[in-house]
Amino acid sequence: MAKKLKDINLLLAYERGIKKKDATLRVYFLVFILEICLFALIASIYLTKIMTTNNDIKRLSDEIRIKQQQMVEAQRLVEKKTLDTQKRALLEYVSKNHIKYLEILDKLEALAPINLKFESLNLSTEKITCTVKADTLETVTQFVYNLQTSNYFMNVNFSSVTGDESSKTSTISADIARK
Repeated sequence: MAKKLKDINLLLAYERGIKKKDATLRVYFLVFILEICLFALIASIYLTKIMTTNNDIKRLSDEIRIKQQQMVEAQRLVEKKTLDTQKRALLEYVSKNHIKYLEILDKLEALAPINLKFESLNLSTEKITCTVKADTLETVTQFVYNLQTSNYFMNVNFSSVTGDESSKTSTISADIARK
């Protein structure tokens, strides 16, 4: 029996093989394009997150800087308020003692002889120290006597009288009597 030979169409078989390869290449190409698109999508998501995070960092840095400036301003205002409170307390203290100082100065003026001059005067609420200059020794002693006999001053002390014949200087201290 004779074998039946099949007619082989090589051209048709070659064309079918190429079509299979083309279909496989198309599938690989589509998968590759899909992978690139997926990579681009993931990269854009991460880039967006990075940019958003950078913007948040900048915004927070600006807020921190503004808050720090506000803190410095608040500290400056607190210091100013403290200083103002201290000034008010000092002014109140001075104004309370001012009347007493005026009384002391008025009393000193009343007790001082006419030709006695004050070179220096240190005044506190409890003690007075002054350096006086006069033409004569009698003027200085008269002033010391006036202070001692006054009810306003006590414990009157004076240093030695110095100077020449035309000018006498002495330092006098006295406690202010409490009322």
